[in-house]
Amino acid sequence: MGQAGSMVEVVYVYGGGATPIREELYRKLMDTMRVNQQEDVILLYLDSSWSRELNREGLLVAANARAKAYWARQQAAAAQAKE
Repeated sequence: MGQAGSMVEVVYVYGGGATPIREELYRKLMDTMRVNQQEDVILLYLDSSWSRELNREGLLVAANARAKAYWARQQAAAAQAKE
């Protein structure tokens, strides 16, 4: 990201068993940030209840976007068929 002229401000860690490996993962993330000269990054660990909520909301956003695109294609096809 540094090569692109941007930086990481916050890293969210959740789901996928992140809690049991928190100590090791934290060290590795901080080492990575040091290498990239971004030691002021905030690391936020979210417990599993937040993970489930974020996953559910993300899936809902994706499903709604797919449904909207599907219905737009259906309407375009119907309009084209009328011509």
